[in-house]
Amino acid sequence: MVEHIQVDNLLDGIRQRPAMYLDNNPSLSALRGFLTGYDLALSSYTDGKVSGNLLPQDFSEWVAYRLGFYSSQTGWRNMILDRIHDESAALKRFFELLDEHRVRKARVVAQVQGYTKILKAPEVMLADGTLKQQEWSDVRPATLKLIAYTDNRGFFVDSDEEFRSFEKGRFFSTLWWFTRELGVDDGNLTILEPETYARWVSQENRSD
Repeated sequence: MVEHIQVDNLLDGIRQRPAMYLDNNPSLSALRGFLTGYDLALSSYTDGKVSGNLLPQDFSEWVAYRLGFYSSQTGWRNMILDRIHDESAALKRFFELLDEHRVRKARVVAQVQGYTKILKAPEVMLADGTLKQQEWSDVRPATLKLIAYTDNRGFFVDSDEEFRSFEKGRFFSTLWWFTRELGVDDGNLTILEPETYARWVSQENRSD
């Protein structure tokens, strides 16, 4: 059955024999095309019940963090090629970043307590023509954790609680972006690693 196909070692197989998997074209762009096609084919074959996405959910965010981008919007392929223009060398760097992600160790640098917020949905028009403000049935978590893995600029935000409306493991390149995007008062932060937090502030105040 397709549902039981073992794909855990596929990326490692590509690493060992890239020419065989990538049509004799060991390049980062060829890998991106392979992964896109694999995901599409498996999802289509199983009516969406099985995803062929072999990468960690936050891999693009990890690449942005490690390579010094302010966001992951352009995707992992474009970010790596922006730093390494040679396709073959970029493919090697991809696997290095994947290995780093696999063994990374989280450090909680700061946290926000009592963050819980009810999210407001857009107003809806009722049958009688009046507008009614809806509320989501979900709320954001009470505790947010600001996590570092290396000394790179930026951090990830996580929570032990599960909420539909909260994207766990999201990358923020600056404290300003974090407080603005999530509506957090930085005065509510409890600093657990003062040295690391001070470095974040210093990096944010630099003109580069």
